[in-house]
Amino acid sequence: MERIASLLSPGRNESDDNVRLIQEFLSDYRMQLKLFYPSANADNWDILFINEIRLREINGFEPTIFIHSDRQTLDWNGEQYLKRTLSPSVEFRRSYSRTVPDGRVISIFKIGKPNNENRYWLIHFGGFNNEEVLKILIDDKTHVSVLYTSCDGITCGMGGIGYEYSVPTILYPLFYSRLGVRYHISDQSIEDAKGIIKDRGYAQLRNWLESILLITRVPEVEEMLKLDGDLMMNSVSDYISRLQEYDVNSAESTRIYHPGSLKLRKISC
Repeated sequence: MERIASLLSPGRNESDDNVRLIQEFLSDYRMQLKLFYPSANADNWDILFINEIRLREINGFEPTIFIHSDRQTLDWNGEQYLKRTLSPSVEFRRSYSRTVPDGRVISIFKIGKPNNENRYWLIHFGGFNNEEVLKILIDDKTHVSVLYTSCDGITCGMGGIGYEYSVPTILYPLFYSRLGVRYHISDQSIEDAKGIIKDRGYAQLRNWLESILLITRVPEVEEMLKLDGDLMMNSVSDYISRLQEYDVNSAESTRIYHPGSLKLRKISC
């Protein structure tokens, strides 16, 4: 947890209240279950809807710490921001923002829910590529019990903005184990992912795989990169085809707020 702690390290003139808030967050961060939502922009609905009541399948792994990242640095105004994007049933308690090099902003929000004794937190990495946050999480050996990937633009890691070393969310299954993922909720099915891989072609797929290795070492990816053409593409498609998924946002029993279909994958450890 050294990198997260270093990024949030209070300055010399930080108020005592902010120092206590940071310390409380880091204490909870060590112990509590986490969700990572890459390219979240201003969407915080996962805080309301990814829980054991609406999503019974994650029983025992309900996150209380929500990690968001986005290439955009938003105008953070704690209480107003949360009230604009969340149901009034979510209680805003306190927030803290820290500007890091290059004008990027890390913000933490302490929040609560009615009739619920749990402390909930949102940490937002503003101005960060998803891949940077993934590397921080993996280097810190942070386990992410739930991965939530929704509306990720054109699946290039940072949507339509573009980033040379991006990794699309459809390839996150290649490093589930490095993140400790137990559940992955996505608006892109396995068949969607296989179609995108085929459409983008060999050169793009190779670039994506090489970009994964800039985040973390994955022996399976290293082996895939030794293959050429169809063999490489088939190897990646076969790997993700082993996953089992099912709809958790069907018209018959909608349990998660989302305009389209959502798939859930349970990862055996």
